[in-house]
Amino acid sequence: MNFRVKVMITGPVKDYDRTFRVEVNPDSTTAVLGVHYEALKEQWTIPAHAVFINIEVRLKRTPDLEKEEKTLGLRLVATKDFSLSFPEWDAIPSLKQGVIVPEFDAGLHTLRISDIMVKPVVWPGGLATGTNRETGTMGFFTKKKMGFLTENFGLKYEDFASTVTMPMARISLIMQDASAILIRRFNEGNPILEEDGRLMYIGIVPWTSTLGVPYVK
Repeated sequence: MNFRVKVMITGPVKDYDRTFRVEVNPDSTTAVLGVHYEALKEQWTIPAHAVFINIEVRLKRTPDLEKEEKTLGLRLVATKDFSLSFPEWDAIPSLKQGVIVPEFDAGLHTLRISDIMVKPVVWPGGLATGTNRETGTMGFFTKKKMGFLTENFGLKYEDFASTVTMPMARISLIMQDASAILIRRFNEGNPILEEDGRLMYIGIVPWTSTLGVPYVK
C-alpha cells in the first residue's frame, strides 16, 4: 500500500519548482527494507505556487506485523532550495494531553507500521474483572472473531466505529444469530475455535471461554 506523508514549507511561495530530500533515519527504524517497505524515493518537488506535497511511502503487509509493530523513521535533508527552518520545535503550552515532549526535531517523522487489529470503538464485551474469562455481549475481541462476523454477516470493521452504524439493537441481533451458528457448529462436532484453541464465545453460547485454555472434546 502507498502511505502518504504531508510535507509543508514555510516562507514565501515561489513561481518555480523547488526540490527537497527525504531519507530513512536508521536511528528510529526497525522496519526492514524490502520486507516491510520499498526503497524510498529521496528527491521530491514542491511545484510552483504550492506550499505542500504528499510524499508516498510504499509499505508491505507481512505476517509478523500482525503481532509486532515496526517503525520507519523519515528525515528531511536540506537542499539548495530548502533549509531546515525548525531543527527544534517547542511543545505548545495549551496542549497538555498525552505524553508531552518538551522539544523535538521537526525534520524527523516516524511511521508506526502494524497489521494489528485493535478492538473497535463499539464492542460490548471483554474479560470478567480479574480473570481471563470472556464476558459480555460479544466477549473478548479477536481478529478471528471479526473474520467470523465478516464471513457470515457481511460486517466490516468500520461498522463498529460508532453507535450510529452499530446501535445496541443491531448488536443484539448479531449476537443472537452469531451464537446460533456457534452452537450449531458445536453440536455438529465442528466447533469454531480461536487461535489458542478455545471455543469462540459470543453472548448466549452455553459455554465459558478462557483465554489460553483450549477446548478439549
